[in-house]
Amino acid sequence: MCGRFTFAVSPELLAEIFGVPILQGLVPFYNIAPTQQVLAVRVTEEGKEAWFMSWRLIPSWAKDRSIGSRLTNARSELVHE
Repeated sequence: MCGRFTFAVSPELLAEIFGVPILQGLVPFYNIAPTQQVLAVRVTEEGKEAWFMSWRLIPSWAKDRSIGSRLTNARSELVHE
């Protein structure tokens, strides 16, 4: 997982690309870090929808979700472990 990213697309372009309703009041986000809320598009039985979710990596073996704030990089060499 990368350490930071930027989200700076217009609501109209987002709606056109992903086929979701235009999100009024959406502003650019710069320097987004793991554990922050990010915009995602998901497919439901009713269709596509845009919603905010927490961006983090929580491994299946984790007993506590807070580990997601400490895991910012998953190494491909160790994925089998």
